[in-house]
Amino acid sequence: MKTFFWEAVYICQGQGDYEPEGRYRHEIAFDGQNIYVLGGGTAEHAFGFAEIPVFNVEKRQWYKQKTFRDHSSKLKVRKQISSIETNFTSHLDISTTNNGIPPARRCHGAVQIDCDNVVQVFISGGYDGTQIFDDLWCLNLKTYKWTLINTYTLPYPTYFHSQLLHLRGKCTYSAGYSPMEI
Repeated sequence: MKTFFWEAVYICQGQGDYEPEGRYRHEIAFDGQNIYVLGGGTAEHAFGFAEIPVFNVEKRQWYKQKTFRDHSSKLKVRKQISSIETNFTSHLDISTTNNGIPPARRCHGAVQIDCDNVVQVFISGGYDGTQIFDDLWCLNLKTYKWTLINTYTLPYPTYFHSQLLHLRGKCTYSAGYSPMEI
């Protein structure tokens, strides 16, 4: 960064399972030593969060980091139900038990915050090819444990949105896509 010139740090060769698969609409986190690749996908597939590709900047090496589940989480899923015959769309909230790790997704938003030298990454929304999410999850980059924030959901299931964190600790979402009528 000091020179403001780009340089190739690492070029994936696709020769080992330690390198991440190509993807788009993923998010990135950085803890000062490692770059974490969060989710993303291809046109047919969304990547999950049980193992996260990590690039160590100093060693210039990829590895996979296992994450740990939130055993107390219950994910409320908002499903859209449409009827072509009646041109009627409704939304049904269904409580389900998840596996304590965010469902695979792409096109989600992410922000990170450093609290007492612990980086925490918050992801929200996104799309898995079938379902649009309205949830909020936090990943602690010291313990690698996920926490579902049950006290908050996006106003509407949303993807292709942006997130930013205010200095006062408030999160803002902008634009994005939601199939719900507002």
